[in-house]
Amino acid sequence: MKKCLLNNNEIVENDENYNITFVNKDEITSKKIKEIPEPVVSMLDFEEKHIKLDFYKDCLFGNLLLNKYIFNVETSLFFIYQDNRLYLVFEKENKKLYTQIVSLMNQNLDKFSYQFDNIFIIVILIIKLMIENDLKYAQRLKRKLDKIEDILIIDKQTKNYNIKLLKLKKQLTKFRIENDNIKEFLDIIEYHHDSFEDLNNVIRLIEYQNKHLEKDIKTMIDHIIHIKEVYQNQLDVSLNHTMNLFTVISAIFLPLTLVTSWYGMNHIMPEYTWKYGYLVPIILSIWITLVIFYFIKKYNFLKR
Repeated sequence: MKKCLLNNNEIVENDENYNITFVNKDEITSKKIKEIPEPVVSMLDFEEKHIKLDFYKDCLFGNLLLNKYIFNVETSLFFIYQDNRLYLVFEKENKKLYTQIVSLMNQNLDKFSYQFDNIFIIVILIIKLMIENDLKYAQRLKRKLDKIEDILIIDKQTKNYNIKLLKLKKQLTKFRIENDNIKEFLDIIEYHHDSFEDLNNVIRLIEYQNKHLEKDIKTMIDHIIHIKEVYQNQLDVSLNHTMNLFTVISAIFLPLTLVTSWYGMNHIMPEYTWKYGYLVPIILSIWITLVIFYFIKKYNFLKR
């Protein structure tokens, strides 16, 4: 268990006067901290892999999904806020993660020109960091989609792009769920507006960033639909070209097949006793082939 104090926009260790407590799940469930209501303790669930916020009487609690790109680990962090005290609950004791959270919070608190007295700013800042990271990730996804579109339109490649687009769509679906969870999270904070008046500016900033992220996600989903249509058109064009090639090949060989079938019949024909009877089908086949090639070239059948 680590006890800290938020003072002058800096988190410092303080065992006597503290408003932040870093604990693990066992310390909470063993009732070492008696002021936390039992219904809240019973709702500790580290299996939930999404952001959520709930309340019980005067106690706010919820789950934050720490991002591996920010915290170098992907894990749930349960929080409990009551009487301007914040309990950050780890599934297991993790000193490295505790140090990293304190360091990140101090770096971000230092950016503000005014001081925060409400300890819930720690939760708000973690959400803010997650949204900012998601916005950067959205930009990377946009560039990836643009690159796929360029390859399909300019280079006209059609290799396994359905799989790539499906993976991107799954990522965006997960992205949208997280975005909706943050929106719901902010709605509950809005419901408890009186408790967070001093955090309004930061909360409004987060709402703006989250709306911007929501717009980006919607744009990318529409972009994927557009790219899938382009990809399908490329497949159709490729299929038409293949069918065109088969049609040309059939046009060449069908007359030759007819000549072969004609002279392959078990009938006595005048040509059999003729001096040049053997050369007739050969010359006829060559002539037919040349005529077909002439029309293919003249009307550009292979380029259609």
